[in-house]
Formats: sequence, structure tokens, C-alpha cells
Amino acid sequence: MICDDDQLMHLAEDRDFCISMAWHGGINDLACVMVVSCALIKDFEAVVSYEGEQPEQPNRMFEIASEGITDAKEQELRDARLTIRINSNRKPWRLWG
Repeated sequence: MICDDDQLMHLAEDRDFCISMAWHGGINDLACVMVVSCALIKDFEAVVSYEGEQPEQPNRMFEIASEGITDAKEQELRDARLTIRINSNRKPWRLWG
């Protein structure tokens, strides 16, 4: 809990709520968490901290989110090219009845 961690309590100041987000799958998940974090910063003046570290400045968070989106798009393109290459190397199925 946040009340058990003095550093997090200091970061939270007088805020009433804490949202924990995690990403597990890949760069798309990270980009999503970053975009949501930026929206919370912009619209609700949220404090966003990675595992209790000092929060990044909002402008830097927006840069990181933008980089994450770019990286996610590039990963999707690499994955699509790999899928096309794998599928083009397959021999066609022939069924005889």
C-alpha cells in the first residue's frame, strides 16, 4: 500500500487516489501505459512515477510516449514483414480425395 511507503506518500502529496499500471507483452503495452499516463497528467495533474522514482517532467513524459508509439509502429511493421516472409516460404497444401 502507498501509506506504507514514505517516498510514495511524499510523491502523492495530498492526492486521494493511486492507479497502478503494468505492461507485460511488449512495446504496444508500454506505449498504451505511457499514453494513458500522459492523459492523466494533462487532464488531472497526476503524478506519474515508475516504481517510486522521481517523476519525469510532463514534457518529457509526452516525448517518451511519442517515442513508444513510434517504436510500437516500427515493431508492427517488422512483425508484418516477418509474417509475410514466413507465409511466402510455405508450400501450398494439396488435398487429394
